[in-house]
Parts: sequence; C-alpha cells; structure tokens
Amino acid sequence: TGSVDVGAVSGTRIYSPVDGTIVGIRPYVLDGSSHGSVLQIQPTSTPADIVTLTNLRTAPEIAVGDQVIAARTRLGTVIDLSRVITQELAKYTSDAGNHVHLEVGPAPAASLLL
Repeated sequence: TGSVDVGAVSGTRIYSPVDGTIVGIRPYVLDGSSHGSVLQIQPTSTPADIVTLTNLRTAPEIAVGDQVIAARTRLGTVIDLSRVITQELAKYTSDAGNHVHLEVGPAPAASLLL
C-alpha cells in the first residue's frame, strides 16, 4: 500500500487521478460523525488495484459505476477537517493542513488470488 497527502485549501476541486470506474463511495467517519466521503476507483490500466481518496466532499453527479477520466472528471472538493482533527500536514504548511489523501492498494478480490 502506498499513500500521499496532497495539500489544498478547503473547497479546492479534486479531479480523478486515474482513468477507471468508481467502485465505492461511503461516508468518512471520524469520532462517530460523517465528514465527507471515501471514494474508491478501480483503474482501467491496473484492475487489480484500488485508488482510494478521502477528505473530500463528493460531487453530486458522481455515483458508483461511473467511468472517470484522469484530470478531467471532477470527483468533488477538499473538505475542511481543521476543526475536527489535528492534521499532520499543518506542521509543514502555513495553513490548517487541509488535503486530499490518496492511497493505492490491492483490490479485495486481487488479494484472494495471491
């Protein structure tokens, strides 16, 4: 599994990092409350992987099963988590440390094949 936090001001538009299919959208829950979404994309070029994005408010037109295009399909916007958690990225920036979190890992079915 590999991940990266990409710093951005709350409200910044987020576009798909890969061509693929949206395979999951669920609430991002912290301390029992929903704060945005967790969105999962199965890349066209590497279907054994899943790209997961968190810390975003999903665009209303996005749904499971949608095809997305890298750098073209708007997935949503960065949410402000500064009042909910202390964000590690804030140690290295001059702001609250808001960001989108991207993670790449094996698709659940792919791990069964190993």
